Amino acid sequence: MLPKTMRAMPKQFRIFTLARLFFVEIIRRVFDQRATLSYANAGEDLILRRIFNRFNGFYVDLGCNSPDSTSNTFALYKLGWTGICIDANEQLIARHAIMRPNDRQVLAAVSKQQKEVVFTQFVGDDNISSIDEGFVERVSKTRVGKIEKRMQTQTLREILEKHSVEKNFDLLCIDVEGHDFEALQSLDFSKYRPRVIVIEILCLELIRYADNPIIEFLLSHNYRFAGYIMQNAYFADNNPGAVNGLYFG
Repeated sequence: MLPKTMRAMPKQFRIFTLARLFFVEIIRRVFDQRATLSYANAGEDLILRRIFNRFNGFYVDLGCNSPDSTSNTFALYKLGWTGICIDANEQLIARHAIMRPNDRQVLAAVSKQQKEVVFTQFVGDDNISSIDEGFVERVSKTRVGKIEKRMQTQTLREILEKHSVEKNFDLLCIDVEGHDFEALQSLDFSKYRPRVIVIEILCLELIRYADNPIIEFLLSHNYRFAGYIMQNAYFADNNPGAVNGLYFG
């Protein structure tokens, strides 16, 4: 019989992905049974697994990026969770659809109001892209090329309504490279109440603002701030680093 943490995997993955994941799991169990795999930047998925401590649930992953590496939700998906994965990068959404067939993938740029924006991807790095002009300007100083396309933004409320998401879903993750607060504001908290929110905050913002607008906004909606999870260090204005803030509803 499969261990509990692996029982949902045959239903969650196609055969080739399943075989690869089983192989990795077998190697881990042979050489170090106490080792725990984390797919997130800084172990956020391990914290979330402990918080929820169950084998099913629903997440909304905005700025979902890669389907496995640097993902807050992939470990939960392996357990049997499902959800909606949203990104403005067409290549990443296509990879999600292949690797995580039980999720719903949405190609969209999200902001607090509908408007036309320029979505920028940096050449040679699929993990870095944004519609935030300030973020793009900073990152451009250390990149050699970029690809731009115009997109019409959607609100998070519109996307959740379209997919008939229940009010009290389990987890909301937001990581949209500098546009996180605007994306958060696009959720109607009178209609939706995620139990846990994980949202990226640039270290640059923490240093320059004593009262962070994301923290103030969530506190005003009766969320409790649980702390920061460091992703990477602060070096300079053109490489500000980031942390994830964890909030409980």
